[in-house]
Amino acid sequence: MREKLDNDIVPPFALSDEEVYVYLDRALANMVNRQDVDLGPGERGRLYGWYWGYYGRAAVDMYCVTGDPQYAALLERTIDALLEQRDDQLAIVDDERDAVFPGWGTKYASGVRSNEITTAGLITLPMLEYAAVSGKSWVRDAAVETLLAFRGEAKQDENGYRYFVHQTQNIVEALNHAALYGAALVKASVTHDDPWLIDTALGIYRYHLKFIDWREGGISWPYSPKPNDDKTTLASEALWKAAATIELPIALSEGGFENATNLLQKVSESFLTHPAVKRGELPQFLGHDRPQGVDPTRISGGLTGLLSSFLQIDDSSLRREIFSLMGKNSNMFPNGWKGGSRSMIMAWCHLRKESLV
Repeated sequence: MREKLDNDIVPPFALSDEEVYVYLDRALANMVNRQDVDLGPGERGRLYGWYWGYYGRAAVDMYCVTGDPQYAALLERTIDALLEQRDDQLAIVDDERDAVFPGWGTKYASGVRSNEITTAGLITLPMLEYAAVSGKSWVRDAAVETLLAFRGEAKQDENGYRYFVHQTQNIVEALNHAALYGAALVKASVTHDDPWLIDTALGIYRYHLKFIDWREGGISWPYSPKPNDDKTTLASEALWKAAATIELPIALSEGGFENATNLLQKVSESFLTHPAVKRGELPQFLGHDRPQGVDPTRISGGLTGLLSSFLQIDDSSLRREIFSLMGKNSNMFPNGWKGGSRSMIMAWCHLRKESLV
């Protein structure tokens, strides 16, 4: 049972259901038809991921709340459009794998065009959530196919830790990158019986846990640790990146994994006692080892807006504090729930689904 908002907790920038639909309809149409970027076919993976990964989940939550067939139509036409742009439909070869891949490629600055686990996780998350509530097996099957395509690329050590290496850059994928893929694996494991899905998600989660530290009294983990790194020598992750890292424990917690629920509670407690929060500022970093707040003269919508992702944690004290920070720093959220990071609208719709707003 989720905690209800106390009467004195008033979320800022309230939206009506009609505003949400109009906004998401326009935003997803703009994403699919976007012409203001120099990206050709098979090069839009990151664009689709970081937009649809949040807008899509927002639309699923609103479909759950309203049952409005408009949302089903919006979700399905967007999924259809995305599948038409998948590499295997375009018959484009992945440069790293020298094969046609059932995913959405991205062209890097080096000129290499390839698929990434982060993009796969972000794009399939809304698909899997929609398939779960609608029963659309074609949506589920397409998402699972994409996730399983990376099956042979997971690294595993003798302790069961699992991680990925970005092939072009030859570096271990950041915790937040792997977490988004892991969250999608958790969602897929609910309706697809291949044990590799949940086993890999738990292995990625254990790799995350390996690097959790408690310097200065607050929870901390680094951005992109290598397997043998000493966690006590690594600075804590930026808060806006940690907002993606928590997606895996959120998915596990929703799936009944108590350890993940406990971790999220520790994240909440640490956030509430962060030195920047105590000063009424938005923290720039996760851990208390980096106590500075966001510089208001050097902000971006993504940096500040991703704070809203923490509203997925079921803690009324945390929600109260985040709402308070948004109200005190409203200049950093100029378009409210409809601006900055795409996680803003997703967070509002999540709160709406849980009857918290």
